Amino acid sequence: MYNLDEMVARIYKELEIEAGQIYMHTICAKLNIILRVCEEESSHMVYHGTYYIIVDSRNSPQAQTFDFAHELAHFLLHDGNQRKSSRVYIEYQERQANNFAERFLVPMFLLRQLELPNDRADAAYLVEKTFKVDAELAKKRLALYEREMYEEYKNRYVW
Repeated sequence: MYNLDEMVARIYKELEIEAGQIYMHTICAKLNIILRVCEEESSHMVYHGTYYIIVDSRNSPQAQTFDFAHELAHFLLHDGNQRKSSRVYIEYQERQANNFAERFLVPMFLLRQLELPNDRADAAYLVEKTFKVDAELAKKRLALYEREMYEEYKNRYVW
């Protein structure tokens, strides 16, 4: 398990989150973050020491949840004003926030607990419905899960 996966598992435990139960308002209340869901582009900011996450209400529920998880990553992983950073560093932070969001929405420790069907399409559908994510993210996380399972299997039997 990677450090980010371990961090996600700790967050789920500390905030008492269950699979597919990403309640933005509850998470923000527990972390002392102000959440605004409105017709503005999703973003985050700190104003007078208070952290804000803005989620675009015009997006689908799955996209709103992904945006929330992405902005939450900035809160948890990044310090400072991104606008003062170099373009390369901003791109790095954005990739890191997307990576966190994917892992947060479909955590590996919960994915391992599912009894996945042998059929890949059925398995992706189960992931999509269990974690309330879009099909693309479900397939992406399932592919990562399969690679990790293969690596574990391979490492057990390689001398």
